Amino acid sequence: MAYVSSAAHQRRNHKGVFRVKQGLLASILLAASGLSPAEVINNGDFLTDTETKLDWLDVTATQNLTMNEVLALTGPGGSLEGWRYATEIELNTLLNNLELPYADPNKVPGDAYNENYPTESEEVEDVIHLLGDTYKYYTIHINPTAPQIVADDGAGFTWGFYEHTNFGIQRARVLDAERIYRSTGADCCNEDDHAYVYRPFDAVNPNFRNDRTGSFLVRDSVAIPEICDNGIDDDDDGLVDGADPECIEGVGLRIRCLHEPIHPNPGDLVNIVAEPLDGNAESVIANTIEIFVDDMAAPAASFSNAAGGTFGFTATGESFGYGCSTERDSHPYGEDAVSWKLDEPVLRTVMIGPRDPNSFVRAVPIMLNGGIDEKIDIVFFPDDSEYTGFDDPEFLEDVYDLIYEGYFTIPWFVSFQYVFNFWIGTDNTANASPSDPDNSSSRCKRDAPELFGLYWSFADSAAIVHTQACRDNAGSPGIFTVEIDAKRMQVVAHETGHRPFGLADEYCCDGGYFTSKRPLLSSEYKPPAPNLYKNEDRCVDDAANRWYDAYQCRPLVDIDTGEDWWIGEPYFKDLEPNKVDQVRDLMQQTGGTTNAAGVVLDRYKVGDSERDRMSWWLNQCVNREC
Repeated sequence: MAYVSSAAHQRRNHKGVFRVKQGLLASILLAASGLSPAEVINNGDFLTDTETKLDWLDVTATQNLTMNEVLALTGPGGSLEGWRYATEIELNTLLNNLELPYADPNKVPGDAYNENYPTESEEVEDVIHLLGDTYKYYTIHINPTAPQIVADDGAGFTWGFYEHTNFGIQRARVLDAERIYRSTGADCCNEDDHAYVYRPFDAVNPNFRNDRTGSFLVRDSVAIPEICDNGIDDDDDGLVDGADPECIEGVGLRIRCLHEPIHPNPGDLVNIVAEPLDGNAESVIANTIEIFVDDMAAPAASFSNAAGGTFGFTATGESFGYGCSTERDSHPYGEDAVSWKLDEPVLRTVMIGPRDPNSFVRAVPIMLNGGIDEKIDIVFFPDDSEYTGFDDPEFLEDVYDLIYEGYFTIPWFVSFQYVFNFWIGTDNTANASPSDPDNSSSRCKRDAPELFGLYWSFADSAAIVHTQACRDNAGSPGIFTVEIDAKRMQVVAHETGHRPFGLADEYCCDGGYFTSKRPLLSSEYKPPAPNLYKNEDRCVDDAANRWYDAYQCRPLVDIDTGEDWWIGEPYFKDLEPNKVDQVRDLMQQTGGTTNAAGVVLDRYKVGDSERDRMSWWLNQCVNREC
């Protein structure tokens, strides 16, 4: 079976690595530092145990198949060629590496082991989700009218065949007892006081079929990717952690895809540029690059073994749609990347020409990926003292540069480009002049367009674009300023971290410090996962729910107020101070900087402290609550 690893799956050091730590799987989901006995990587359809160097296929992939049917599929030419049945020793080792109690392989099948493990245990639930919840799959895909259903906050069970050294093919299960009757809501099975963590039971014949059972299949790992903070050369290339090129932002192909001019008029020549990027947002050669225009059935242009491609056409009509895709075979997993969401293949839309001046919506979509309730909408306005208007060619070119040379040079924003809608605000009343005309270091004004709350209330954030030097900033009502400076185009992403994502500055010692900001026009709640804490106790307490260790909490001093703020993320310059290609953290640095060796650092990444909040925003968008 072939597995294609998308850019989203490659972000393993933040969402895909499961580390053993303090016995609580819930506290090890993200990139905590320090050594651990083993690490299990979630690749989507299969797991990789880095200790045994075995891949584990999701058990639901073989659900409702007999042993003979599975063996036929694992044979030459079968869809599961290369996989085989796991032994009891291998299954025990996997569960051990996930720090779950496991069965003594010398016990007789049919005995129940670890029955008194706590029912509410998050360890049990998470392992079931990792291995494949065969009960949940059964109630959704095989028998939707089944009398039992998995509780929303729990899991069902994983039932699977494995090969016991002494007893042949056996069936084992990992069980969470949080199952209820669909009709009454009552607990079922009298199992509300325990969970079978691992119970081998009943030998089966080769033609035995059960619609709630799959198979535990393994294979030698196709490739072990480098894990970037465990002090081990995981991929055996002689490079450990940060010395491995995979570890700047993680491996993974991406596609930078944008059109120019950013707001075309009828008759303009439009060029769509597609550029494959690696996990560090560096250009790479891909086997295939495709550009689609108005039709996803067949590409308008295709390029082979290239580092990029351009397709040009004349703008006609009211709008056009386009998207880009790329594939690369050289990585051990094989890779592909698209400019749209993988499970929603929809071309983005670009409006041609001016909007009707009588339209209530005073904005032109220059990159529309979906509805305003399911995407992050950012509107660009020109500074009224520096541009002739919103249709000034220089302003439009600067907006293009902010997207292409700003957002789309940062891996996170390239990976999630489909989440954003970009607009041009058809207004000439915004201003971002220096608050002190004689001091280029003074804060930029943040004068919103007139009637901003009326005509642009749909926006999650708005950017006032300017060229005069002043200190960019963000604040109410969801507006930030951004200077056009070739040396710091990525500052637009930093200010976007403030608005709409509600992230605080992380640099010392005169930034904007706060915990969680409420979303624009909302006073009902504050979003979770702050990147700063009001005191050390809160930072330490939240470590159990986040990616960092409590000992990493460090203070930031606000020199204006004398207050201490706390952060769980290390200062990026301290991690590898002499590294020549060190990458700046999105909220820790806003301007040009050098490392300890004096080398200019010109790349950004979304750090761990920002990723949690930004991921929460993406989930809001999935739920149409952007």
